[in-house]
Amino acid sequence: MNTNEYIKYIEELIPTTFEDIFAIDMLSDLVTEYMYEDRKLVVKTTTPFTSFFAHMEELIHPDDIKGYIDSISGNLDEDHIRYEYRKKMPDGEYSWHSNIIKVVDVNLRKIAIVLASEVNDNIVSKEKDSPELKQNQSVMINAVSNAIIKLNNVMNMNYSNDNAELKSMTTYVNNIISDLTTTFPEFNNALTANIIAGANQGTTKTILVVDDDAVTCKLLAKTFEDTYKIITASNGQEAISVLEINNDINTLEEKDKIVGIFLDLNMPIVDGFGVLDYMSSKNLLSKIPVIIISGDYDQETKERAYLYPIADVLEKPFNVQVIKHRIKNFIKLYKANNSLNEIILNQHQDIKYILKTIVKSYLYDYSYDIKQVTSYVNILTRQLVKDHPEYKFDEERIKKLTEASKYYNVGLYTLPHKMFKKQNFNADEIKIIKSHPNIGKIIFNSVLYKNMDGAFNHLTKEIITSHEERYDGTGYPQGLTGDKTPISAQIVSVAIEYTELLKVMNESSVLEEIIKGSGTKFNPKIVESLKNCIEDIRKVNSTM
Repeated sequence: MNTNEYIKYIEELIPTTFEDIFAIDMLSDLVTEYMYEDRKLVVKTTTPFTSFFAHMEELIHPDDIKGYIDSISGNLDEDHIRYEYRKKMPDGEYSWHSNIIKVVDVNLRKIAIVLASEVNDNIVSKEKDSPELKQNQSVMINAVSNAIIKLNNVMNMNYSNDNAELKSMTTYVNNIISDLTTTFPEFNNALTANIIAGANQGTTKTILVVDDDAVTCKLLAKTFEDTYKIITASNGQEAISVLEINNDINTLEEKDKIVGIFLDLNMPIVDGFGVLDYMSSKNLLSKIPVIIISGDYDQETKERAYLYPIADVLEKPFNVQVIKHRIKNFIKLYKANNSLNEIILNQHQDIKYILKTIVKSYLYDYSYDIKQVTSYVNILTRQLVKDHPEYKFDEERIKKLTEASKYYNVGLYTLPHKMFKKQNFNADEIKIIKSHPNIGKIIFNSVLYKNMDGAFNHLTKEIITSHEERYDGTGYPQGLTGDKTPISAQIVSVAIEYTELLKVMNESSVLEEIIKGSGTKFNPKIVESLKNCIEDIRKVNSTM
């Protein structure tokens, strides 16, 4: 969705009743205000988020300002958010307003569309609500939320027992929680706050800054020293050592609770990608927000960084208010998600079991194709490295690439088998087929990555998500061109093509057909290497 498309999207979404319309770019921290005239959006102003925040602090009731900012910047995983608040009128009184926030993706960045309108004509006093009433409500909400947490923990601890009545009761309790938190946002907020508070007990909240630039480390340390303990590392190996200590369940002494990481990519000894690979192998990227400290990176480096589930990219020079604002929201969001995930973990075991069964069935049903593809990948990669040393594959990485390639079609395996008995596909069926790399990615994230080391993990994800890309950009799901597609996926796509064509052609015709796709479907260098190692491939085929 490009800029014009999302403006059109807003125009179709909103009626004329909205008096304020904002688009907040979460990556660049810019806020664009629009006027709505003749059913068209016209840009009114564009300001930095910090300026927007300072302005809104003067207008929003003090009791509502924190919730207002959180609602438009901290809940990026929510599809649809509504927040009511009091806004100052020209006469100094306050009137109830409501924001509807819709989060959309625009070129790999989150855009929060904020639609604001007055709730009614009732003027609200500047005086705060009764302190006694407010305190009683808070006590009640916290008591109920704590009771829900304790009850749910007890039920889930016993969920593994083979007891139909207990499982039925667990489902019932979870339904109550869902109804309460959906109907009463107060309970949802209290649950989140209490869960986070429980998770924080006995730990020191710490931010890890990983950068070989001492000036950057000192600046970030100074920014957060009043709120967090700061640990700095001058290279990736030091950072991994810190993470290993804090991830070691056998360590008895009090640990630092690392709640956020600022990470440079270009460092000596072990670079930032090495840290990301380590965190990925330990399932830490979903638990700790990582903000990349962006230097003068080329496009390839940026795209490689976005292959990991990082939280954000922070451009130099830094704006201190923006840094504080971002890390606060990300820490809150990650803590809430992680704590809630722990509570409902048992509810997902059945789904994970099903996905693991799908993977086992795929490996069994595709065993012959997998044997062919992995054999071709091994031979072809060795020849490619011999022909083009610029592709850095040592013996260990070739072995990992060969093993990783067996999962290439795990997403396709989940699609209806009868669909592939047809000769022609309609538009809906084509859309379903083109979704299989993303389905494979979901399976990978759910059940595969936990048992892999970092390099294996990275290669497998590249192959699953990018093996349908084409050299000329006509592939899917991203339409990548040339070497924007990872070389691992480019190699595997040739091996897959050879395997599939061999089912309907003789070996000479297969090679000719692949050569026809050089420069369009396939990387010419890989095709040339295929020609150079074709006899080795044919020898393998003769033994299958």
